[in-house]
Amino acid sequence: MNTADGSDDNGTGPASGSPQLEDLRRRISAARTRGHATVETALLLQDLETAHEELRVADEEVRAQQEHIEALLSNHRLLRWQHERVLSALPVAMVATDLSGQIRTSNAAAAALTRLRMDFLTSKPVFSLVSGADRPGLREDLARLSRAGGSFRRHVTVMPRGQSAIPAEAFVSVLPGEANGLVTWLLIKDPAEGETLHGEGAADLPRALVALTTLPSLGISTSDMVQRAAELCQGALGDRVTLSLVTGSPLAPTAVAATSQVAQELDGAQIAAGQGPVVSAFEHATVVVSGDLESDTRWPRLAARAHELHVGFVVAAPITTGDVVNGALSVYGALGTFPAVRVRETTQVLAAAIAAVLHELGLREELESLVEDMRSALESRATIDQAKGIIMAGKHCSADEAFQHLVELSSTSHMKLREVAAMIVAGVGPR
Repeated sequence: MNTADGSDDNGTGPASGSPQLEDLRRRISAARTRGHATVETALLLQDLETAHEELRVADEEVRAQQEHIEALLSNHRLLRWQHERVLSALPVAMVATDLSGQIRTSNAAAAALTRLRMDFLTSKPVFSLVSGADRPGLREDLARLSRAGGSFRRHVTVMPRGQSAIPAEAFVSVLPGEANGLVTWLLIKDPAEGETLHGEGAADLPRALVALTTLPSLGISTSDMVQRAAELCQGALGDRVTLSLVTGSPLAPTAVAATSQVAQELDGAQIAAGQGPVVSAFEHATVVVSGDLESDTRWPRLAARAHELHVGFVVAAPITTGDVVNGALSVYGALGTFPAVRVRETTQVLAAAIAAVLHELGLREELESLVEDMRSALESRATIDQAKGIIMAGKHCSADEAFQHLVELSSTSHMKLREVAAMIVAGVGPR
């Protein structure tokens, strides 16, 4: 049933859009009911109604797009896809399976480890990648995981096609909140003898990587993400080192997190000196290693401060997405120690994981910004078109002439167009 102003009483008619559109429709209907309209006025009202209908249709289309994007942001499948994309970007072998162990996705590192193409890996049972002796235990662990959730880890022997067996650790977990049972498997080659990490909580790289991949789904700010990422990296590297994580240039960072006062002060010393390993890593987009920061001739202005802070070795890895450097991860060791190969490798892996997280976080922020821009555009456009309608009715002019009049008012009043339009709609502005 139609109401007097032409809208449906169930809210699905033309007036179900923005309040500005509803008000414009009421004004047009009121003008028609006054009667005694001249031919010129009748034509003007007809033009207004046509413009209103076009605006209403466009308004509904933009709102539908906005709602679709908002739904994407809150959609659980998007969170799962984000998780898979971040995992696939890791420089360590990863496969994702269902709860029966059938592979659904994998990454390039998994293909390199197993010597199988990624399309060959899809739909294969994950158990076929390891030795026969490992399979019964993995099946039992996976069955337990499917019932209780959580994670497990087990040493396995990977059997690459046509290559020698490779000892590795499998870290297996279910994505938190995953209703469809997506299971992620990280396969990390065992370190060479003497290359293990030390300290409480050390060598927990798999758990740190999985935790890092969930950060984009938490809806946290970049600064909070950087802080959490630094804490996870510290857990992966152990308590014999300290570290810092920066986004943006180390000389003018946009976000910083340090796990100790030493790391924080050394970052500050590099800013003051305008040089240092983290600056070089960022500027040259390459991993920088120094066995003795105090005597390293590459950064002479940093030597005295390094001695005061008792810092020996440094490993600084750039955080890169494609050709763009987004920040750097720096790991510092005490005097008299030297960075083991495992420390260097782990730092690089963590930097790559953080780069993937930052990329996903950036995509999410772009979507959120798009939603906000669309919301603002809807509000501004409706207000401007309503103001145009008021000017058309008052000056008996065309839509183009009304818009040009708005532009002139904006220019002479030194106000934004949408602000002038809002004043006209409110009845307090010039016309």
